[in-house]
This record gives sequence, C-alpha cells and structure tokens, in this order.
Amino acid sequence: MKNNILSSLLLVCVLMITACNPFKVTDPGDPKFDIEKLKFEDYRTEKQLHEALIALFPMGVKRDVVEGVLIDRVGLLSGYTKGKEENYYITYYVQNESNELHSYGAYRLLGRGWRMGQFEYNSQSLLIKIRAQIFHGKSNPRFFTGSPVEKGKKL
Repeated sequence: MKNNILSSLLLVCVLMITACNPFKVTDPGDPKFDIEKLKFEDYRTEKQLHEALIALFPMGVKRDVVEGVLIDRVGLLSGYTKGKEENYYITYYVQNESNELHSYGAYRLLGRGWRMGQFEYNSQSLLIKIRAQIFHGKSNPRFFTGSPVEKGKKL
C-alpha cells in the first residue's frame, strides 16, 4: 500500500515538472531565448505574457514583422476587429485542441486557459498597443478575437 502511494506521488511530481518545464527560457531578453519555441502557455499570468510580447515587438513595428513571428514561426491563428477611425485590431491566439474552456480551478492549479494577445495597428499597419489575456471558463473576455483573417489581410 505504501509503495503504491509513494509511486503515485512520484509519478505526479514527474508529470508536474515535465508539464511546466522549469528549464525553458521564456524571457525574450535572455540570449538563450529561442523564438521558435515561443508558446503563450509558458506564461502563467497576463502580466508575464504582456511583458514578453512588449519585449519582442516594440511599438511602431510593422504588422508583417509581427505576423512573420506569430503566424509563420509560432503557428498562431489570427482574428480581425475594426477599431476606431483607421485603427484596427488583430488578435493572435492558440487554437485550443479540444475547443473547451478550462475551469478557474484548472487555470489556477495548472496554468491552463486560452491565451490571447491583441495588437492594435494604425492605418499604416504600425503597432501602437498590445494587450494580453488569459481566458478561462469563469472569466469574461476583455476583447473579441474577431473574425478569422489570413496573414496580412483585413476584412
């Protein structure tokens, strides 16, 4: 009986360590950071995700540079939303494998949730603002993902 409990606890510990990958470099300022391995899921809080996106994409960068990373290299999906005046928003997000929203408990304990980055561009397609959100079953979305849109297109 004790061996079964001990084995179960060991298995849970191994699964938790491999799931959170504590050795992966997630700071874009670190020379060992690999943009090819960027995953929104690596950031447990909205603040961490927002800070990483701001570090990767300075204000004024062109949309095609952002999408060259987030769509072409990382494989995110995007949605378009018309903004005020000539501005518009592109929301980049990961397609959830099961399309289900995780519960607040799963979000708090396991860091699960649907992560999104909303980028606001001006009429020249230059980045002017970034927002990040981790959405889970008990939270309200603060921004709409928009209508699906191909890289570089508007509706």
